[in-house]
Amino acid sequence: MELKTVFIFFVVVFLEVVLCGEDELREGDTAVCTEIVSQLQSIKKTYGCGKRKKCTRVERKWVPTKKNICCDGYKFYKGKCILDVVCEEPCVNAQCTGFNNCTCDPGLVHINETHCGPACSDGYYNDFSTVTLDCISKCHQPCINGTCTDFDQCTCNTGYKLKIGSKFQCEPECVNCESGVCVAPNKCDCNKGYAKNDSDICVPVCNDPCENGYCFAPDQCKCNSGYSYDEVLKSCIAVCKETCVNSSCISPDKCECWSGYISINNRASCVPYCSTCANGDCIAPNLCRCKEGYERHNNTCELIPLRNCKGCEPTCNESICACANGALCVLSTEEAIVASSPTLAGLQLTWMLGGALGILLLVFVLVIIQRTWRQRKQFEQKANGDDYRTCDSIMHTIPNSLIRQKYDDEENDGDYDEVEHRQTNLDLLSPHEYVEKM
Repeated sequence: MELKTVFIFFVVVFLEVVLCGEDELREGDTAVCTEIVSQLQSIKKTYGCGKRKKCTRVERKWVPTKKNICCDGYKFYKGKCILDVVCEEPCVNAQCTGFNNCTCDPGLVHINETHCGPACSDGYYNDFSTVTLDCISKCHQPCINGTCTDFDQCTCNTGYKLKIGSKFQCEPECVNCESGVCVAPNKCDCNKGYAKNDSDICVPVCNDPCENGYCFAPDQCKCNSGYSYDEVLKSCIAVCKETCVNSSCISPDKCECWSGYISINNRASCVPYCSTCANGDCIAPNLCRCKEGYERHNNTCELIPLRNCKGCEPTCNESICACANGALCVLSTEEAIVASSPTLAGLQLTWMLGGALGILLLVFVLVIIQRTWRQRKQFEQKANGDDYRTCDSIMHTIPNSLIRQKYDDEENDGDYDEVEHRQTNLDLLSPHEYVEKM
């Protein structure tokens, strides 16, 4: 209990020492303000402490009390309140207007308690360490088509996106611009060979129309199923598995007959059509060729009548026939010729064979004459030479006659005279006489 009393005493003494200076302030003086504080007061109380004895004790308790103090911005100095304009830290771009209170210059804002600077937009900041009035970008490179919103971080403008591989360049965005260049938000410039369609999409352009197909690249057509590209026609043409005969392939596996032709059983082959062609063959549209034994008459094929064929037994009703009696009936458009007898027919064949044999024999004789004449000339040329006496040969002169020549200077000259005489006689004969002589 005694320790507690001692502690309270020292507290009261401390407060009286601290606050005693301001007790001299009077309410209503300059820069004097009033505040309600709790003040510890001492109250004496008596109490009975024995028979017919009274004791006194001092009690301390906090009592609300009005106190005079210096207003804000003022301080107590020598019994009065004076203006406090002392700032412990210097004010930058501001004025010290109170104790440690800096007021910014016009147009500036507080960066901290002692520094003021311009109000910076997003992406910029004031560096109070450099004491400048310029806003510094948070990005070390400018943001193209965007705004710097944080340190080295760009936020792209509407319609732009950050370019791949770059932190500071934003590029425009376009929908469906694969075959072009996006030059502005949703504005696409088509590449060479492309043009915009009704949907504002760049599509390839083909100078030649891609019928039965589509243009998949500049001047390149891709055909639909069942069609193939013809380099000559520069278009897609239908493909038919079966060859279209006298017809055209108008769609995949579908042939259409040419004018004047018809299809049989819906096949790919078409045949010519003739309005009337009985007893004949339709070889072209409305062109009929009559069968054998028929002839054209009044635009129809009629049976050729047999004429002048009475010598044939029985009656011949074919164009060429051998009659039972051996005669030969030949029917033509002019008349029917019948051989008079089987002997005449046989003679005709004999004459033909005889003529052929005669021609062959004549050719053989002419060949023999030509060879003989040529060999005779060769003999004459050798006989007139200087070395005929030393030759030793067998020479074919005329058919079935051989002359052996072998002469020396010592042999009888009569043998040579005989040969020379024979040769002289041969020179006097004509070719025809020469053959007869043989």
